[in-house]
Amino acid sequence: MFSSHINLGSLFLLVLALIGIVWGVRLWTKPQRYNSKSLLHRQIYLWYVGWFGKTLDATYQLDNREVQKAALVITILAVVTLVLAVLSILLL
Repeated sequence: MFSSHINLGSLFLLVLALIGIVWGVRLWTKPQRYNSKSLLHRQIYLWYVGWFGKTLDATYQLDNREVQKAALVITILAVVTLVLAVLSILLL
């Protein structure tokens, strides 16, 4: 059973990881819905796509493949965060 003294930071990481996994999977499965929806989404995607060596500005139109790359990075980071959160909960 889980300890009754679960760290709030671990719970925060757990929730953040689950949100990231859901968001990444939704991006991967339906990239056409998210390629230019809102300014916040566009900035996040441009930042992640920038990791792949492109210099982009705010007027750049993302294609579905680039959105899927961003989804892959988001999902990988979320899974790593999930593993760290579960380990920190179990090792308390």
